[in-house]
Amino acid sequence: MKIHRQRLKWMEQLLADRFGKSWLITEKSSSLVLELQGEAGGVVFDQLEKAFMQTGVPVQLGCEWWLIDNKWTSPVDESRLPAPSSAPLSLPLIHLSQNRATCHYDILGLAFWAMNRLEEIGSVNLDSHDRFCASESHAEKFEYLNRPLVDEWLHILGQVISTVWPQIELKENTFDFLLSHDVDRPSRYGFQSAKGLIRSMAADFLKKRDYRTVFIGPLVRLNTKQALHPKDPFNAFDWMMSQSERAGVQSTFNFISDTNFGQHEAGYKLEYPAIRSLIRTIHERGHELGLHPSYRCYLQPERIQHEFIRLKQICQEEDVMQERWGGRMHYLRWSQPETLRALDGVGLSFDSSLGFVDKAGFRCGTCFSFTPFDALTNESFTLREQPLVVMEASILSERYMGIRDSAQALTMMEDLKGKCRKLGGGFSLLWHNSELWHKSQRDLYCEVLDL
Repeated sequence: MKIHRQRLKWMEQLLADRFGKSWLITEKSSSLVLELQGEAGGVVFDQLEKAFMQTGVPVQLGCEWWLIDNKWTSPVDESRLPAPSSAPLSLPLIHLSQNRATCHYDILGLAFWAMNRLEEIGSVNLDSHDRFCASESHAEKFEYLNRPLVDEWLHILGQVISTVWPQIELKENTFDFLLSHDVDRPSRYGFQSAKGLIRSMAADFLKKRDYRTVFIGPLVRLNTKQALHPKDPFNAFDWMMSQSERAGVQSTFNFISDTNFGQHEAGYKLEYPAIRSLIRTIHERGHELGLHPSYRCYLQPERIQHEFIRLKQICQEEDVMQERWGGRMHYLRWSQPETLRALDGVGLSFDSSLGFVDKAGFRCGTCFSFTPFDALTNESFTLREQPLVVMEASILSERYMGIRDSAQALTMMEDLKGKCRKLGGGFSLLWHNSELWHKSQRDLYCEVLDL
């Protein structure tokens, strides 16, 4: 199996990002050899998995479970480690001899395959919004989506590296809590047409049996001019920023800048005085603004470019300047690698779209940010990808996991956040402002921040 040199360079950069140092990876006699620049010794991976270099659904790829040897430790306190493979594992999995080690599992290939989402390329098994869902993924089918699989294997590799080269000190990674909010609907009633207002109030009354919506709806709509009304159920922005500041976290608010009010699109414009005021407030309080590319543009780079220019223009008019700009696709619509190409081409610094909509977990097998790779052109991108671990709706919504018990939902988020912390990665949480209008939602939100 001949592996393209650019793919090997991507692996070298991954190890440099994770461990520090300069690494060289070469392909020799159907094996990969990992060497440390300027040092004797090496790590040989002699069981390369062809499926890890191929795009599309890995039909022949099963999953073995490695019972971790006593020589090595799991970073997340697990005794077994999932090992996607088309053949049984060769045991013992890791053999040491003087200043060399042989690993009978393709750790580097696994990282390339999982992080760059090769199984999604060309997939036609999509949902009604053209999304590749967790239910179609190898990770969900073999029940390891809740494991940061790549990070766990790289942790094992780090221990092997420290055994082969005991004289070096590897980089220590620090946990980061990455909190973001997609501003799909900044106001429940403020920007509604008269017909839309009546429809929304009726729906809220029938669902919640709260007669106050009859009075609050018209009040909010009439008084949402220069700023969002404090009684607007979706206006949780000041409260959210206060909670972030209490927890020592910087929030990122992603805005839709498309001007169309069609189905699945925003019901607001950036030019509205109330939205301008919100943008200024977010910036003045030390939080970040980001782009939320609209529903239709995940395959249209020119539309993303147009929307990004509009967002930066409005921000500039409000004296809002940022060194970096990130974003996340609306509805998490994504086509691998076409959407990455579009986002990379407009000059975004990072993206945080790669989480599954129907289930929380590790879509890319990692909780670390990384430079993604285009497996079709064999080129690395410029922007960074910070995988999304949890979207509140994935866990709470009846459309997806449907966990309505707050204690159970908290336990799941605590497990995922704890794994990210133990690995020194980033826990990326998306929570919409429109999902904080009940006390139970706010209580759960605060508990997750405090974990």
